[in-house]
Amino acid sequence: ILDRRPVAVKISNEIREIRPQWGLSLADHVFEYYHEYGEVRYHAIFYGNDATEVGPIRSARFPDEQLVRAYKSVFSFASADYRVRYVLYNSDFASRLASISDQPCPPTFEFPTCRIDPNQWNHLMTDTSILSQHFTENNVPNGRQYLDGLKFNKNTPEDGEIANSLTVRYSKSHYHKWEYEPTVGRYQRYDDASTDSGEGETFELLIDRSTNQPVMADNIVIIFAPYSFYSREPEMIKIDLVGFGKAVVFRDGQAFEVNWARINPEEIISLTYEDGSRFPMKPGTIWFDIIGQTSPVTTESSDWRFQFQTP
Repeated sequence: ILDRRPVAVKISNEIREIRPQWGLSLADHVFEYYHEYGEVRYHAIFYGNDATEVGPIRSARFPDEQLVRAYKSVFSFASADYRVRYVLYNSDFASRLASISDQPCPPTFEFPTCRIDPNQWNHLMTDTSILSQHFTENNVPNGRQYLDGLKFNKNTPEDGEIANSLTVRYSKSHYHKWEYEPTVGRYQRYDDASTDSGEGETFELLIDRSTNQPVMADNIVIIFAPYSFYSREPEMIKIDLVGFGKAVVFRDGQAFEVNWARINPEEIISLTYEDGSRFPMKPGTIWFDIIGQTSPVTTESSDWRFQFQTP
């Protein structure tokens, strides 16, 4: 499975009623970032795992172009604003895009995305193996790609700070937290259970509908990157992920302040110490939260909190 391109899927999270999603726990890397009007979505990348059910799939945004280029992936999304579509379909990877389909499920090699309607919610879904094979059958080169950039080591670095939980608040309606579970050595995901208009945040465990198990990750990476407005009305965001900046990595119940770098648009993000040496990630899955460059950070005992702010 590592001898083919990664498979990327844009997954919804903007209304609580669509939860639980399918397939998030099987993704190797997940990127979460602010979309517009207080909402966030996921760009999930499947590399070492396949998932027979992934979704619900939603529309792309400008930052997805950078991630597809970095991972050299095939990408499934549910259409987009015409300005985003122009960027995607005029790129050199336009042949690696699979957008909307109204075919009923299950997916097929001809129609790798399909429609299901659980609880009267019409969702676009895919199967990562079928999606990958779809491109192969359409003569898109689908071999192993150069994806170096991250370092992994099962041993925990010695210079961390205790971090039993971390909260990321994007808006009053979209916030989440990760809690470290020492029995399994992973972080467990909790999402907003209600809009917080001053009453206080409430959380509920995020479940993967395809496995009926909690969504967990081995590493959480908070990326501080510059956001800018392509348009104020409608609100359309761009994120500059070429360059370098600050980051915080959470692994094994500890937090590490590091740097991120992506000098070439064709490379994935690297994480380094101040001297330029690579930070050792824990072998396993990584969840990236991309927040604004000026976002405030607070700590209380072993609990970390990140408040999304632009730019």
